[in-house]
Amino acid sequence: MNSPWSDPLPLSRYREAPREKGLYLIGASNIDSLPVKAGDSSDLYLGKNFPDNFFMFYAGQSIDGKSTIRKRLSAHARGRGNKYIGALARINYPLFFVTRAGREEAELEVAFLIGIVPPPIFNQRDEMMRSAQRLSREVWAGDSQAEKDHISRQVALGACCA
Repeated sequence: MNSPWSDPLPLSRYREAPREKGLYLIGASNIDSLPVKAGDSSDLYLGKNFPDNFFMFYAGQSIDGKSTIRKRLSAHARGRGNKYIGALARINYPLFFVTRAGREEAELEVAFLIGIVPPPIFNQRDEMMRSAQRLSREVWAGDSQAEKDHISRQVALGACCA
């Protein structure tokens, strides 16, 4: 993760998020009386500008299809994304988001999730499995049908003879 985090914005301002692939976090303030603001340090794991006074609820990415960070945040803000984020948005709970644009940033979602203690409380899916399936699709998409047939035969031979 090389690029800095964006400045934190209220989730209601999702229209200001990048129209590109990337990683995003949704959360709230740790201490209500203090603002959520861009951090001024460069944490080795969290990266540059990780927000101060930010309690992370959800980490997400836009990497597949025509999805962008803005579209994903729009879905969350309108209750069509994560059900817990949607429930908080419906009652106007003060939620904030930060982003890191770029496909390479989005691909780091899983690594980011497994290194955070405690993990974001609203991430319910098995992100490791989703990441493995996505990688498998990408690998298979680049193989010719002859290569796929050869690999399938090798796997079948290994399974029967092991």
